[in-house]
Amino acid sequence: MYFSRRDIRFLRPIFAVCRLFALVPYYNFEKFSLEHQLWQKIQAWTYLILLTTWTVISASTRIKSFKFLTIGVGITTDTIDRVFTVAIPFVGIANSCILNQDKWRLLNNNFQQIDKIFKTRDDRVKVYQAPVLQLFLYIFTYLSVTCYVTYAWSPIDHTESNIINDMCSLYYILQITLIVNYALALKNRFKELQKYLKIETSCRYVGTLYRILTTMMEMVNDIFGWTLILILAKCITSSLSSLYTCIAGYEFNANFTISYILFALFNTFGTILLIMTCSGVHSESQKLVGVCYEYQDRFSDESKKRRELLRLAQQVNANIAQITAANFFDISRSTFLGILATITTYFIVIIEFGF
Repeated sequence: MYFSRRDIRFLRPIFAVCRLFALVPYYNFEKFSLEHQLWQKIQAWTYLILLTTWTVISASTRIKSFKFLTIGVGITTDTIDRVFTVAIPFVGIANSCILNQDKWRLLNNNFQQIDKIFKTRDDRVKVYQAPVLQLFLYIFTYLSVTCYVTYAWSPIDHTESNIINDMCSLYYILQITLIVNYALALKNRFKELQKYLKIETSCRYVGTLYRILTTMMEMVNDIFGWTLILILAKCITSSLSSLYTCIAGYEFNANFTISYILFALFNTFGTILLIMTCSGVHSESQKLVGVCYEYQDRFSDESKKRRELLRLAQQVNANIAQITAANFFDISRSTFLGILATITTYFIVIIEFGF
């Protein structure tokens, strides 16, 4: 049996995987504290230096391989896509193990305290429902796509470029996994808060719990904000690069074009999953307003409980929780429509200038 998402300790096996890549600090879920902070920073700086070195080497190799590819727009879109791909692990490592370690501790501690209040600690699910299984399935799918892409790119000799791109894409998967699971954890806590409202006599206390949850949301925004921007940007550039590849008529076999399409679809699926999950947090927090209005109908107009419920509804409505991309814009379903509009616009531009 594994912990369900109603108990934040469900993240423990995911943290164990992400720690290998310096994407999360050494947080002890039993002691509510960070451990090995100095070692974590050394590991982070070592990874950043290695990534920088390998990126320079792969960039040099890729420049030499451009003579095999269509010059101009094709090279530009593909290069921009790879820049965003490489930037994701740099930002993820820096925000997790160098800059925001204390925020990680506060975020996980708040989750554990909230779970105690809601009495959801030790809630478990069967193996096939475990979140960590979903991570391994996601990674397995990525590895399968990577193997095919490696085969498709075999006519081109730039192994170093492929290695750095594949490694950074793995960071991309782990980052999406972390964000999605934290968003689902927050969504579940807002759902639990709606149930808790019906058994808790003090609306003021429920309002306090809501403020704690919104503060946790702000921590998530601080930790993952810039990563979200890079993930969305990568979705756009990856799609544009793949679309251009499909119509550019490269002199390779069909596997070359299919490999681009597979990676684009894989990235798009991850982005859609991310956007829908983040949007679900906003929708779930907003439902508390409806619960307040529904519940207050049970009391008379002069009732103190009714007035408290109305005040709580106003408080929640004035401070609806929302995951943002570094506070530049909210992540909602309309974000995906914006991405589609951007891809369409720039694809038309690419056709105009590329052919």
